[in-house]
Amino acid sequence: MALEQHAFISDSIFTDSKTIKPWANWQDATPPYIGWSWFIAKTSDTLKTVGHTGSQGGFLCNYVTVPEKGITFIVLCNTPRNVDGFTEFITEWLQKNNWLENN
Repeated sequence: MALEQHAFISDSIFTDSKTIKPWANWQDATPPYIGWSWFIAKTSDTLKTVGHTGSQGGFLCNYVTVPEKGITFIVLCNTPRNVDGFTEFITEWLQKNNWLENN
């Protein structure tokens, strides 16, 4: 909630942190998809998602936001699990139940 309410950084810095950085010297075949270490993607119905994954010592997590819908969900696992599969399942559920509809 502190991130979404910009409790410790300005609105402009927060917005910039969630914007893909198209570095001038980018040389990979895969286009840039990271902004200040946030992974930026789209749902199948083209809504922007911003999040970050993490793993360490057998623990796995995924923090995902759909900014224009005010949706945040977090997957936390303390044993090896398919975190991407959980994320995909949740996103599909949100779509099926009309949480990602355009108003």
